[in-house]
Amino acid sequence: FNNATTNYNLITAGQVVDTAGNTTSTARNITLGQTISERVSDADTDDFYRFNVSDRTRVDLRIAGMSADADLSLLDANGNFIGGSALSGSVDDALTRELDAGTYFVKVSRFSNASTNYNLITAGQLLDTAGNTTTTARNITLGQTIGERVSDTDTDDFYRFNINQRSRVDLKISGMSADADLFLLDANGNQIDVSGNGGSVDDAISRELDAGTYFVKVSRFSNASTN
Repeated sequence: FNNATTNYNLITAGQVVDTAGNTTSTARNITLGQTISERVSDADTDDFYRFNVSDRTRVDLRIAGMSADADLSLLDANGNFIGGSALSGSVDDALTRELDAGTYFVKVSRFSNASTNYNLITAGQLLDTAGNTTTTARNITLGQTIGERVSDTDTDDFYRFNINQRSRVDLKISGMSADADLFLLDANGNQIDVSGNGGSVDDAISRELDAGTYFVKVSRFSNASTN
C-alpha cells in the first residue's frame, strides 16, 4: 500500500458446482431436448433430474463424454426403476422408452470408485396416439382432453366415440400454432359438420346427436404442422 514493496502468494481454488440434485426430492428440473454437462465423483455419487411428458412420448436418454464408468437409470414418479444402461468403462450408456403422460426421473450414478464428467443428452417425441382412418380411429369418451399433433407425416387424426342417448356434443381444438380443421363424421364416415377457421384460431362444433357411433377428424390445413 502506498510505497510498500513486498512479495506475496496468490492462492486460488475452484470447485465444480453440483447443478443436479442428489435425490428425487431435490432433482433438477429439465425438459426433453436439453443436453446437460455434469460430474459424478466421491463427493457426488448420484445425480437426479426430473422431467414431465404431457402425452405418450418416446424418450431417448444418453450419457456420453465420460472418462470413467457411470451408469444411467430411468425412474417413475415414485422413484421406482423402469430401465437402465450399465455398460462398462467409458462407453456411452443409452436407453429408449415409450412413456405415458407423467413425471419421471433420470439418475446418473458413478460405478464403483469412478469419478467422471459426463454429458446427459435427452430427446422426446410425441407418439401418434390417434388413428389415421376411421378404421384405426382412437376410441375416446366425451369429457376427455387429448394432446396430439398433425404434420407432414401425420396429416389426419381420427377419434371414435359412442353415445347411448340423444346428447349435445361439444368439440373444440385449441392451442394450435398453425391452421388445423375440425370435422364431425357419422358412423359411415360421412361429414356432419366442420369448423375451418383460419390460422391458429380455435375450431369448435356443437351438435345435438342421436344415439350411435361418431368420429372426430382433425386435419392439418395446407402444409401446416401443429400440436
